[in-house]
Amino acid sequence: MRGAHGDGLPFGVSNAGLAHTFAPPDGRVHFDASQRWSSNSEKKAFDIQTVGLHELGHALGLHHSRNEEAVMYAMLDRGERKGLHKDDIEGSRPCTNFERYIILN
Repeated sequence: MRGAHGDGLPFGVSNAGLAHTFAPPDGRVHFDASQRWSSNSEKKAFDIQTVGLHELGHALGLHHSRNEEAVMYAMLDRGERKGLHKDDIEGSRPCTNFERYIILN
């Protein structure tokens, strides 16, 4: 999506970000189509997988992390790719109940 796209959160304005997500239960995710995106850590592009994972975190109810290595950290450099950090996993525990899916042998 580019510029104003009907949700009151237009891209292309100061502090618009790379993407935005609506909190649960809505969960819609919008990416700024005017940005350069890549899935292979291209130095001049933003990593779509990292930003997508970050926005999925918001869709699940996670907030930004203070840990610069975490996917849920608010800033990302072009060409930077992040995987889940321990801080992301710990931050997701209040939002999920994964323990009920663990089968003990």
